[in-house]
Amino acid sequence: MALDFHLEFYVEGNPDPLLKLSPSWWKIDDIQNKFSFRQSQRSLGIDKSVQISVEELLDLHVLQLKYKSRPLYENPDWKKLIDTQQRELEKILKDAIHFDRILIRVFEWDSGY
Repeated sequence: MALDFHLEFYVEGNPDPLLKLSPSWWKIDDIQNKFSFRQSQRSLGIDKSVQISVEELLDLHVLQLKYKSRPLYENPDWKKLIDTQQRELEKILKDAIHFDRILIRVFEWDSGY
């Protein structure tokens, strides 16, 4: 099964996320082991989600920073992408108190391999 995830940030009165972010260096397995996700079946795979607090997001961000130094991410193109994502995430974290809800959504699907 293939896996991907993103963070979703919601404001009151809007059923759709105001923004989504997928920090490329975060390890999905660590995230899944840390939280109890709700699971839902869909035609092409499985969605899992969990609502977290601003404090949990801050803790998770700090724990995941160590993965930025993996050799794969030393490539200049990856480094540029990850540095941009980190700046975006840290800006969001400064303003996260303004969000009513923060979700982590994990997607699983059969990639055929």
